[in-house]
Amino acid sequence: MPRVPRQVIVILVALTALYAAPSVISAQELRGSLLVEVQDSSGGAIPAAQITLADENSATRLSQASDSRGEVHFPALSPSTYSLEVTAKGFAAQTQRVAISISAHPSIRFILAPESLRQSVEVRDRGPSLASHPLDTASSAVQTVITADDIDEIPLSARSFANISLMAPFTAPVEPSDPTKARITAVSFAGSSGLNVDFSVDGGDNNDDFIGGFLQNYSPEALQEFVVRSAQFGAETSRSNGGSIILSTRHGSNDWHGSASYYYRGKNLNARNPLDNPEPDPKQPFSRQNGVATFGGPLRRDKLWFFTCYEYVDENASVAYSANSQSQFNALAQLASDGLIPGVSSISVPPNVPVPFRDTLFTARLDWAQSVNSQWFLRASLDRNHTQNDLVQQAALPSTGSTTTSNYYNILLGQQFRISPNWQGALTLEASNFHHAKARNSDLGLALAFPFSANFHTISGFETFGDNQFATEISAFPVVRDQQKYQFRYDVFHSSGRHAFRFGVNLIDEPVLRGALASSAE
Repeated sequence: MPRVPRQVIVILVALTALYAAPSVISAQELRGSLLVEVQDSSGGAIPAAQITLADENSATRLSQASDSRGEVHFPALSPSTYSLEVTAKGFAAQTQRVAISISAHPSIRFILAPESLRQSVEVRDRGPSLASHPLDTASSAVQTVITADDIDEIPLSARSFANISLMAPFTAPVEPSDPTKARITAVSFAGSSGLNVDFSVDGGDNNDDFIGGFLQNYSPEALQEFVVRSAQFGAETSRSNGGSIILSTRHGSNDWHGSASYYYRGKNLNARNPLDNPEPDPKQPFSRQNGVATFGGPLRRDKLWFFTCYEYVDENASVAYSANSQSQFNALAQLASDGLIPGVSSISVPPNVPVPFRDTLFTARLDWAQSVNSQWFLRASLDRNHTQNDLVQQAALPSTGSTTTSNYYNILLGQQFRISPNWQGALTLEASNFHHAKARNSDLGLALAFPFSANFHTISGFETFGDNQFATEISAFPVVRDQQKYQFRYDVFHSSGRHAFRFGVNLIDEPVLRGALASSAE
């Protein structure tokens, strides 16, 4: 058998990798990178300079020497604030702090002075935020980074991270088409429906594959930062033709820290919406209270950390019936009291219908620095909410509504391993489960030949469709939904000077994805 030249094998392997990479990489990249250039005062490169990069929030510490061009590339860096120290023989040392954001690729240039002129230069930069976002010359993606400071400083409507995403360019709010996401504002990119958005949390998939859009909600207090990509994102975001949102959760550090907050919105402070609630209809009462607590710190200093976040939402909305609706309901109640409705002797007509909503959000994360080259984290999250009298409308009685329950669970294991100074690997294992159910307030439904003056000359829906001539809101949406998803993802990063190459595989198994509509229209 003739021997195949080594050059041919290398070319075939390279072509195979280039061909396969776009088809298997379909998860958004959580990590960033950093390029460091070291020069003297004349602009000449300083080779063999020692660059040490230390994460201020963990024990991660990387050290590498600059190449012949005076450059060092650090790939696959977790979002955090890092301390940089540069030393070289015959030159004074310099230090600088740099913030690495999600999918950011900044570059820093150090100009070293001779050792005889000792100096200490410390540059403090808050890093990218909504107010200040440096131009990333290493990426063509149009993206906006939103940090924990932005979340703390900017008011959030309904305390949903999606609301602050609307401050990114090319985005706009849009009403969610699915009532299961009624309190998670959908984000529209370039006028889209908001359902074509790819959403990732800690590198794991968090998409609703039944309808589209976001799946699980997270408390803003549990977020470290997230990035909103509007256009020109890379091949790792292949599941969206609209936009993408990449989110990173908070983690513990060597300092004990905690917080407690309470947000109050009283019904007396609620203004009338002239579009949804015009006069002379009564103003719809609405109140919401949010209680939030966070706590985290070291279980073993420089080795093991934890962080937890708990939020409870107590919302009391209502549907206040207009005078016209009440007159119609009273007329219907009179028919029942006169014995003209079979099986119904009385109908209660309330002035308003309460629509209470309760939501529990919880996130716990454990980080472990196994060694200088290996870091692990385990994160578990849940979102459990229920709504009473859901889907009740202005011209419908409470019997047409339902009790809605949604339960979301997610667990994710991540590991980052430094194979060599130029090679790194990142592992992501995720499991998620979602169950949604609607229980009708009443299963009794029948149609009346109304008005009673109707005769054989009159044609109505009663003769054609019988009891199914009217369909309530619950018949238009699934009353049961289930989604179960498992994900395996592994990324490999390689750097060489200014150039970086990344490839990987992302496998998603979805054994359960189903929904069911109501069996009857009543």
